[in-house]
Amino acid sequence: MALTLDRRRFLIGAGALMAAAAAPRLVFAAPGAAGGRDTIVSIFLRGGVDGLNVVAPYAESAYYKLRPQLALFPPDSGTDAALPLDGHFGLNPAFAAVEPLFREGKLAFVHAAGLDIASRSHAVCRDRVARADPGGGIGGNWLDRHLSAIGGPGALTSVGMGSAMPAALQGSPYATGLGGTGSFSLRPSERSGDYATSWSRLFGVAPQLGAVSRSAFEAASAIAAIDAAPQAPEMSADYPQTPFGRQLRQVARLIKSNAGLEVACLELGGWDHHDRGQSRLALLLAELGTALAAFDADLGAGMAAVDVVVLSEFGRRAAENASLGTDHGSGGLMMLLGGGVAGGQVYTLWPGLGAAQLRDGGLAPTIDTRTVLGELLVKRRRDSRLDQVFPGFKPQPFVGAFRAFAA
Repeated sequence: MALTLDRRRFLIGAGALMAAAAAPRLVFAAPGAAGGRDTIVSIFLRGGVDGLNVVAPYAESAYYKLRPQLALFPPDSGTDAALPLDGHFGLNPAFAAVEPLFREGKLAFVHAAGLDIASRSHAVCRDRVARADPGGGIGGNWLDRHLSAIGGPGALTSVGMGSAMPAALQGSPYATGLGGTGSFSLRPSERSGDYATSWSRLFGVAPQLGAVSRSAFEAASAIAAIDAAPQAPEMSADYPQTPFGRQLRQVARLIKSNAGLEVACLELGGWDHHDRGQSRLALLLAELGTALAAFDADLGAGMAAVDVVVLSEFGRRAAENASLGTDHGSGGLMMLLGGGVAGGQVYTLWPGLGAAQLRDGGLAPTIDTRTVLGELLVKRRRDSRLDQVFPGFKPQPFVGAFRAFAA
């Protein structure tokens, strides 16, 4: 985890803290257990994932007409054939690392999911997905609104991994940003009570800024305690040696430390495949699949209280283009992994791939992303105030992708 708080960077960040202070802030609580709620690990795949070639509708003839070169072979038709899931959909063989998780009932897919966003801009759609608002008029992101509804985070309750804050937490006035390598610490001289007191006095004129300052020191103290008791991954957890793999490993370490982590957000980029779609997709699926399998193995029984949600800004067009890639589409694919997931299924209100069934050339989004996220919050996070998390949205009937806590 990488975040070194030095004087110069702290001062540079003060301007950003001033802007954040204008927003309503939550009360910081001491790190602790999640109060009988699952931890959410949100993974955003930047670029627009080609869900039709991750979980392929091989039983539909239109799939092969639209993608004569890119379509996955049907199951049992060769070494590169799709892995059968349910008789209609098949898994990309490059994603084989997660196939056992599907069979064990830990992993599920939600197909033809998304938000009905008119734009096909990466930046616009990424922002709308983070807000869980297709119109873009609702302030803040959906995770912040959820944490506010349940009572507010502590120093390490909401964490964004990476060199930049993930889109899902951008604009959050209280999320802690962590890198994926190195250490998170204050310099020895900056750990002293005098130094902390000086910062507290400096920001004391603005209570909101004081909360920001205190939370930084609280986070550093919590991480220092974790670093003092290093914990290696389980022997069967073989994370990919990539920035994303190292970040997911650090998330597992935070969860196992019982530091009160409730939300962790990560990103994996590179999914915008306008050319050479199959080969480029295969490389990323191998990395993602290996990382997810390692994460599950690393947490072991602890996975019973963790739910991973994987999503992207949009899907791809149903037809391949002249460069053997796909262009920006509509409906996409969500992936759900965890102890609360009713896995081993592909959940969908399948719209079909006929010309009249497509939405602007892409898969029509028939399951609203907010319906799936709402089911997660109600069943695994004990938050029924969906009108506060998703203002103005009336959820569809839940698809059944999550199991409720026992009464």
